[in-house]
Amino acid sequence: MIEGHEGGDGRSTWGIPGFTSISSAKGFTNAATDEGSKPWSNCPAGDVLSSGRCAYDFAHLYQLQPESERQSIFTTINHEMNDDLTFNGQFRYTRAYTKTSNAPAPGQVDVSNSPFLADFLRNDRYKDDQAKAEEIIRLVEAGEANVSVGRRYLDFGNREKDNTNETFEAVGGANYNIDDNWGLNFDIGFSRLTNRQIGSSGQLLSEEVANAFNDPKSKLNPFVINDCSSKDLSDTCRDLQVAIHRTGEYTVSFSSLVLSGLLPGIELPGGEIGLATGLDMREEKYTDRSDPATVGGQVIGGAGSNGGGQFSNLAGFIELSLPVLDNLEVSLAARQDKADWELADASDTTYSAKLSYRPIDDLLLRASYGTGFKAPNLSDLFLAESSGVTRAIDTKLCNAAGNVQNHPDCQRQELNSKSGGNPDLTPEKSKSYNLGAVYQFTDNLSLSVDFWSLKIDDVVGSLAIQEILDEEAKGNLTNLVVRNSEGRLTDSNRDGYVQTNKQNLTEQSATGLNYDLQYSSEFSFGTLKSSLQAEQFLSYKTQSSAVQPLCDDIADNSMRDYRINGSISLEQNDFVTSLNMRYLPGYEMYDKRNTGNKSCQLVGYYDVGKATDVDANGDLVNPGRSQHVAAYVQFDLTTAYYFADDNKVTLGVRNLLDRQPSFSAPNNWPFYDQGVYDNIGRFVYLQYDVKF
Repeated sequence: MIEGHEGGDGRSTWGIPGFTSISSAKGFTNAATDEGSKPWSNCPAGDVLSSGRCAYDFAHLYQLQPESERQSIFTTINHEMNDDLTFNGQFRYTRAYTKTSNAPAPGQVDVSNSPFLADFLRNDRYKDDQAKAEEIIRLVEAGEANVSVGRRYLDFGNREKDNTNETFEAVGGANYNIDDNWGLNFDIGFSRLTNRQIGSSGQLLSEEVANAFNDPKSKLNPFVINDCSSKDLSDTCRDLQVAIHRTGEYTVSFSSLVLSGLLPGIELPGGEIGLATGLDMREEKYTDRSDPATVGGQVIGGAGSNGGGQFSNLAGFIELSLPVLDNLEVSLAARQDKADWELADASDTTYSAKLSYRPIDDLLLRASYGTGFKAPNLSDLFLAESSGVTRAIDTKLCNAAGNVQNHPDCQRQELNSKSGGNPDLTPEKSKSYNLGAVYQFTDNLSLSVDFWSLKIDDVVGSLAIQEILDEEAKGNLTNLVVRNSEGRLTDSNRDGYVQTNKQNLTEQSATGLNYDLQYSSEFSFGTLKSSLQAEQFLSYKTQSSAVQPLCDDIADNSMRDYRINGSISLEQNDFVTSLNMRYLPGYEMYDKRNTGNKSCQLVGYYDVGKATDVDANGDLVNPGRSQHVAAYVQFDLTTAYYFADDNKVTLGVRNLLDRQPSFSAPNNWPFYDQGVYDNIGRFVYLQYDVKF
């Protein structure tokens, strides 16, 4: 249980009990069918949702820790041909297998011809109105009305998949000493990452399931949890499942040639000038292939597509090391990149300058300035489209309903979304600078402090679904919202959806301070080493889209403004004991900015006023309250014993105090940021490492 929150319902609208939906058949219109979806009568009153469905808790069906195996091998080669020429190579192969288990498939299929339908209408949906039941039965039998059932297929068990990741990498190179001052380095390499995913159970084809429900011989009842282990149904249930598959492959070929040395006859007061210049080449290829049934949207609760592309980058660079004085060194560098990704290309020249100055032996001052160029990567460009659901409010429908908060169309619900790559992306460009100092107080104690600043233009990211819907309601970004024939985004066929693929959003900038305190000392009982690192944000300005203002999350206290990591270790002969700490301070989390008014006003999660109640500036009179995200601290303890040369056994405890994640995702199950926390709690492990 995650504490420190006021609400949040992550239950699915697809479950058991399910729901039925009645509609007029194509070409027919009848008022008797205009009732939409209703949950089965055995849905508890407290679980009935305004959308006409029954809330279902699926969390207990997920894995806490998936079953996994991992093997790897790494080999290095170094061969000296003579005093001036050396060849080297590295080879790596890794295989990782994971068996994942997701909750049973959710979906909706037509059951108009089910032999169990008439009894269901008489004894469940219309048990209090038999005349209405007979009228609907008559319309269905006449082909003037259709009935579909939406549910979660617990009968068939969890959707299990076998996932195998394989990585192969080979790198070879040569170092040649031209003379005492100059050397030539050459590297060439290739790597391949392959991911294979095969559905082992629980994947169902919608058309086959519908046919089975409507076939009297199958005995499969759409309105109950069928016993698929029974003699009558085991063959039918097995035959409805399909082994879906998806294979992704990413390959990289790369090489570099670098000439480096000291410039003859040119010397500064601090020493000789160093120079390095060379060429870099990189070519990437990406493919993503799914089975035809998944691509065609025939798999219940699953979706996929095929994608792929290639990318190449050629660069030339030069670097100079200038020892201006004995205690002052300057480094200058420039680089020209040319990137090509099939549909477009881009090139840019970037440069950097670094300075280090030591006014006294114990103090080092340093500074740097540079520009950056980052072409969009293959996944951003060509990632295959994938479908899902995201909880949000359909702003357009809510406005049509009069912005009444308790209206079903003004509730946050699961809306269809599609995401993927965007081949029209352009490169990100950046500028950064850094000012810092390192002071050695004693031989055992040092402190460094660095101020940094970073600004990125044309940031690649995804617009939040809520912002897209807010903008669509005002007539903007309409190309990103595709509505079904009823104008909705919730249908199981995914005819209606919100497109959230990658975009060049515009500008992002941040400034901050980094602190690093290091201490080590030898005692009679062993060597003690400790460190404390802190990162502090002074500003963090973002734009969610080009039409929105630049807003500072630090000034508004809407994100963490610092984080701390620390460690202390004791080395005693062959034993090393370490205690590591991670601390995240609390902060106030908000649902969104007032993008509808193109304002930096923060809108909370709770007690938000009507969207029509605005002040003279167009901001909400009552923007509601935020969700407080509690501070979090985690300690990890390990003891390692080294023996028999390159052998090590480690006993460790992760999350020593058994801290639970901070409630930090009010609208999305499992209600915490999975990129920051994990839900395993205290975890004890024993690990053996050997190198040979």
